[in-house]
Amino acid sequence: MTEPYDMEIQGIVEKKALDLMIPLKKGVYVGVLGPNLETRAETRFLRLIGADAVGMSTVMETIAAVHSGIKVSAIAVITNMNLPDRMEKSSLDKIISVAREGGKKLAILWENVVGELP
Repeated sequence: MTEPYDMEIQGIVEKKALDLMIPLKKGVYVGVLGPNLETRAETRFLRLIGADAVGMSTVMETIAAVHSGIKVSAIAVITNMNLPDRMEKSSLDKIISVAREGGKKLAILWENVVGELP
């Protein structure tokens, strides 16, 4: 589990995103149990330990897949920014709306990636 994400698949994802002009950013994604939104203190702590993004999915699924011998790559849509000293109020409706919009681009990206998988 020191490298849960397959580098070959990640390379394909990055190339296809570039071809499609879909911006990707790399970072450390921390998984938390949900459903919840982080407080200022939790956000501060998670950033302190290296988190660039926080979510309630992906990590547990990745662990299960890797232990099952499945090659994994992951992309997350960032639905809201949490800066502990400038937190904006967020709602689940807004988060879901942003996720739906991002999901449209991800669907296009994954359709292009699947055809290139080894």
